[in-house]
Amino acid sequence: MLEQLFFIVLSILLFVLIFFKLIQKNDTSYVPIIAIEALGIAIDFVALLGNLKMNILIKIITYLMSIILPLAILLLEKKGINVMKSFKMIRADIYIATGNFKKAKDILIEIAEESQDYNAHKKLAKIYEKEGGIRKAIDEYVQCID
Repeated sequence: MLEQLFFIVLSILLFVLIFFKLIQKNDTSYVPIIAIEALGIAIDFVALLGNLKMNILIKIITYLMSIILPLAILLLEKKGINVMKSFKMIRADIYIATGNFKKAKDILIEIAEESQDYNAHKKLAKIYEKEGGIRKAIDEYVQCID
């Protein structure tokens, strides 16, 4: 019970830290992370208040949701890796692999406008080439060179 209380306090501190980071950057891409973390905190808190014995698998999942995930995100961002942009790029790659170029273009355009990312422009150019939009592809390649 004491370790459960310790983890709830730790997860609430991480929640507050990520929440203030979200407000500081005015970045809504952290909202799903905060929602997942809040769900993990709520499950653990209900189990603590109700003095419920949780299955070990449920306990591991709640700790992953409420502590490991936000801590990993904070550590990666401290090293200069933009986790949310990486998630968006992975989603775009999945859409490209499945042939859904419209959704992939929407995500890549958003990334390119936010951060002038080389990889986003390059992937956009390749999509435009496949669709036959040579002029747009050239514009994206020029952005890559810049």
